[in-house]
Amino acid sequence: MTSKDTCPDSVRTDPDSLRQRYAEAARTVDILITHEACHTAQNGGAVVLSSSEAAEVADAIVAIRDHEMEQLRADSQKWADLAVGAERTRRLHEHDADQYEEQLRQRLAVVEAERDAVYRERAHLVAYLAALHPSHIGNTDPDAPDWAVVIVEAPGGQLSWHIAERDLDLFEHVMPTNRICRGWDGHTTDEKYERIRTLTAAAAPASAAVPASHARQEDQR
Repeated sequence: MTSKDTCPDSVRTDPDSLRQRYAEAARTVDILITHEACHTAQNGGAVVLSSSEAAEVADAIVAIRDHEMEQLRADSQKWADLAVGAERTRRLHEHDADQYEEQLRQRLAVVEAERDAVYRERAHLVAYLAALHPSHIGNTDPDAPDWAVVIVEAPGGQLSWHIAERDLDLFEHVMPTNRICRGWDGHTTDEKYERIRTLTAAAAPASAAVPASHARQEDQR
């Protein structure tokens, strides 16, 4: 897009039109001067315009100047109006952007609160496991230095979780990690929960171990 495309029509002065108007004024001057020159030559004197002729020439030139000045004033006002409109639009969108940003902040706060609640609930359960089995806790993960790691030495194998600082109050009963504690044994998340399923199956009473297919049949009755 060029500047010509973005300007109001009245701002674009037509140079050919302006040239034509000045040429007409010049021809008026030339006609008057030629007429007076012929008249003076006949009388053997200098070229002198009469007061009415001089006024006519001046009026022709001044009329063009006044027209151009009026157009410049009109164009200036249009640019001022465009600037005011642009500023109004900018402020409107800025206000909308501020409102949208505030809505995002509020939504983020809600999501973070929900996430923290889930972490808190998990931390309660992990703290209970840590009370049942030998455990220790410390900032031992170099990839997550802001999170403590609780390691539970369960009969079915080691279990571990990252614990947020805000939940450390639930682990005051757990021994801090020291150099004689056994570190992470390399288990994956899937291996950890497989070990928990094994522990659960071993701890569940035999009478409580109802096959899933049988449980679905009972529900359908």
